[in-house]
Amino acid sequence: MTAVGPSLLSAEDFAWLRHQLTTVTWHCKHKRAVGGATRLVRGDGSLDGMWMVCFDQGVLTPGCVIYSFGIGSDWSFDEAMATGDAFGLSGPPRKGIGCAVHAFDPTMGLPSHVHQPGTVWFQPTALGAADGLL
Repeated sequence: MTAVGPSLLSAEDFAWLRHQLTTVTWHCKHKRAVGGATRLVRGDGSLDGMWMVCFDQGVLTPGCVIYSFGIGSDWSFDEAMATGDAFGLSGPPRKGIGCAVHAFDPTMGLPSHVHQPGTVWFQPTALGAADGLL
């Protein structure tokens, strides 16, 4: 195995992680849009920072962990997942299970910190196949 940096993932381990993060392993019956800033609309009409989350029974349980990459100064998804404000299958958002959220984005110029509301652990770090500066 070839190391990608000091004490970082090997190239093979990084490939495995990328596959795990990009391969659909669950076919969700109950999806709901969470987050989204109105200032930037994507080409498909969805809002930047809005992501579809599966609310099938047993998917989001106490102790759930969310890894969020590329915040872009829009904390709406991360805050909603941390506080549980976006939970519920129908009707208006309501309080529910708050997940532990770990957010990563090296482009925002922010130091490591705990973002509120909710508890979002932020690191100015990116995922990549090699160590280096952006």
